[in-house]
Amino acid sequence: TTINFDAEEYDEHSEFDLTNDRFTALQTGYYQVNASALLNMRTWTGSPSTEYKISIFKNGVEYKTVQKEVDRRLSGPLSFSISSLVYLESSDYITIRIYHGAPSNRNLSSGSANTWVNIHKSS
Repeated sequence: TTINFDAEEYDEHSEFDLTNDRFTALQTGYYQVNASALLNMRTWTGSPSTEYKISIFKNGVEYKTVQKEVDRRLSGPLSFSISSLVYLESSDYITIRIYHGAPSNRNLSSGSANTWVNIHKSS
């Protein structure tokens, strides 16, 4: 699932589109991509653990992933973060996606203090 970011704090070149939650590079170069998502957890029955992951997708293809195996008895907030330097050509795009294998829905904590992305052109 692509993470729905609901606000921008800074976007000098209008490269992030809140409608489709994607960053599109205007210039070719290396971009530092950082993202974090806070999930509201609750326990479940069945398998003793399940996989959770947060990923950077470049042009619709999985580029980098951080994966955690989470015990079903865990409840409360759980944070996932990812960071990578990504080479982008002009018009390449980045989305941030999250996945879980739990048998019921998990809710992302909204607001830029809890679930966020920042992307900065470094060279």
